[in-house]
Amino acid sequence: MVNVLSFHIIKNYSLHPILYKFNSTSRANIHAYIQKMSSIYEYLEKEYDAKVVRCEIIKMHANSHIPDHIDSGEFLYLGRRIHIPLITNKDVIFTIFGNSINMEVGKWYDINNSLPHSVDNNSIYDRIHIIIDLIENKYMNEKR
Repeated sequence: MVNVLSFHIIKNYSLHPILYKFNSTSRANIHAYIQKMSSIYEYLEKEYDAKVVRCEIIKMHANSHIPDHIDSGEFLYLGRRIHIPLITNKDVIFTIFGNSINMEVGKWYDINNSLPHSVDNNSIYDRIHIIIDLIENKYMNEKR
């Protein structure tokens, strides 16, 4: 079972993402989180020459499984999907196209979500990741 805590960007693509919608029972320190997220966005946007178009915080429950799937979405074939583990452990295994890894806290992972992938949380602890989608700047002004 996956629980989305809904951290979404609401923005005009010509502006830096500074307007947010955050749904949570606890709103304490939200400004500190927004400031930290803004610095992550700035770093990734510079690293990939891209714009952040979506961000969410995902909680995967202990002892759960996300079956093999391919992500869908109108822009995903143009974009990059970044996973940033916040809370995890050695018993959480991410498998993409037959290759398994344990994503570690303190690192970020660029995922090709157009390939089959799955996740196994074989632990007694929940896993929490930030997932950020970026679209390269060269695609931002194209008409579809």
